[in-house]
Amino acid sequence: MKPSALLENKPEGPSELTRVVVRKNNAINIIPVEAIRYIEAQDDYVMVYHTGGKALKQQRMKFFEESLSPSDFTRVHRSYIVRIAEIAKIEPYGKENYVAVLKGGDKLPVSRAGYKHLKDELGF
Repeated sequence: MKPSALLENKPEGPSELTRVVVRKNNAINIIPVEAIRYIEAQDDYVMVYHTGGKALKQQRMKFFEESLSPSDFTRVHRSYIVRIAEIAKIEPYGKENYVAVLKGGDKLPVSRAGYKHLKDELGF
């Protein structure tokens, strides 16, 4: 087989995620991406906060950062990825620190890099 033929069959990069499958006890729960509010890093796991509650998933943040739509989700802190539509406001929190207040009332820390990214994304 020619090398060019191998390249044609090469899988593309990670495709955009449409759901997260989580095992809880003996059940398997499927969380549609549209239901995800934000994701929090917890060592080698992530806690997925969604409209139906929360679920622990053995996965790293980098996977979600690369697999979730950048037009819907953004990483605001090394430990948090948030759905942009969930952000109600961004408030100052101490000197040069910010916190994202979500529509549900949750408050997530925003790093300097996360704040710069939000400024670019939201255009403020």
